[in-house]
Amino acid sequence: MKTKVSLLAWVFTAGLLAWGLVVCPPIYASFDARRIAMGGVMLSEYREAQNRNVALRAVPASRSQWSIPIPLGIIQFLSDLPEFDPEDPDFNAFEIAELATNFPVFLRIVEPETISDDIVIDIARDRLAIDLGDVAEVVPEEPFKLGGIMDQPSFSYGARGFFGGVSGLLVGESDFSLSPSLSRALRGDRAFLPNTSYNLKETAEVQAAAVLGFGYARRVNSILGGGDDPRRSDELAVYAGGRVKYLIGLAYAKVDPVVSFTTGDVIFADEPLDMDFRSTVTTALPAGSGTGLDLGVCMFKGGYEVGAGVVNIATKIHWKADRELHVLEDSTNEIVEYTLAEDADYTSTVPSIVVLNTARRWGPNTLAFDIEKGITRTTFHLGFETIRGNVALRTGTWLDANGKLQFAGGTGFKLGVVNLDMALMTSSSVLTSERAVDLALSLSM
Repeated sequence: MKTKVSLLAWVFTAGLLAWGLVVCPPIYASFDARRIAMGGVMLSEYREAQNRNVALRAVPASRSQWSIPIPLGIIQFLSDLPEFDPEDPDFNAFEIAELATNFPVFLRIVEPETISDDIVIDIARDRLAIDLGDVAEVVPEEPFKLGGIMDQPSFSYGARGFFGGVSGLLVGESDFSLSPSLSRALRGDRAFLPNTSYNLKETAEVQAAAVLGFGYARRVNSILGGGDDPRRSDELAVYAGGRVKYLIGLAYAKVDPVVSFTTGDVIFADEPLDMDFRSTVTTALPAGSGTGLDLGVCMFKGGYEVGAGVVNIATKIHWKADRELHVLEDSTNEIVEYTLAEDADYTSTVPSIVVLNTARRWGPNTLAFDIEKGITRTTFHLGFETIRGNVALRTGTWLDANGKLQFAGGTGFKLGVVNLDMALMTSSSVLTSERAVDLALSLSM
């Protein structure tokens, strides 16, 4: 019985940790304080925008597109390191999870209350209750799907419309669900009941690759005056581009654990719980290979900007993968591994992302909005900037990957050929409903 109860506790904890680790809020795809202060909105001025709309490679540069973050958060982190030793009484698994999801590049101004990782299991012959403490507040009542994609760092070079480059790619997805009976028990609404079935299901997938990209982008409606900045011009300017990608798979893993158990007339009778645990584990290491395609188009006229980009069209990676089945054997009360395949052909899919953006520029002002259909949900960013002399004022808001509304604001100063940008922004994770406040600093030139 000890093995089964331990298995339950481990799966509940590991599932919740993985649930939080897979989230990759889109605002953190940028370390540019100007963009962060405007709510992470996508504008043609940002080099990072070229990863979502390849047509922007052909648009003449406006302001400085090179941004260098000032990582004050790393200094803060090094001055107060968390405990990494699980045997230490100060160890907190959720602090490590928060570190993995929100790497401390930014200076934390307001820290949300630390989540306790104390989990209490109350066991008696006719009673089983699990107290997850602070984590109980975020136990989902409905099936919950999360995912994130990171395509940084990125390096490229081009001439006469042709370009090539290399970038990293990290994709994570998780589909997590609890039966209503188990959700109520874990949320602390009630203890586990006799003669009741409980189950937990999760499918988690992570893949990493290096990407080689080659493409072409140009202005399609006219070549006259093509080198002028079209953002505030009255002349119509239309740009289009495409990029073919070759992916070198570095690592792949997918697990789909299912835990189910049924209590008897007495929860812990002489007979063990009728419990089932099984999971298919698929893993692959270098080197996989695959191809993909990015397409984009954008238009400028009279201070208006409209763009549409699609990345990872029909993008797949082919692997030589190992597959195992992990099963809890009733006879031995232990988890047994069965080999299903070795070096078998396996294909993973990189999810497509669609981004639509628009902006209006008039005088010293810029108002911008974008909407992004990501891996698991559709999000948006809205930002505004006004420039007065050598000072810029900015504000913005966005819907993050957790479905929470976040806010930002900041300023910028022009110091000769260098711009100093500052931003304050809120952030949160799936592990807490509270928001943190971070300070971002960057230099551009």
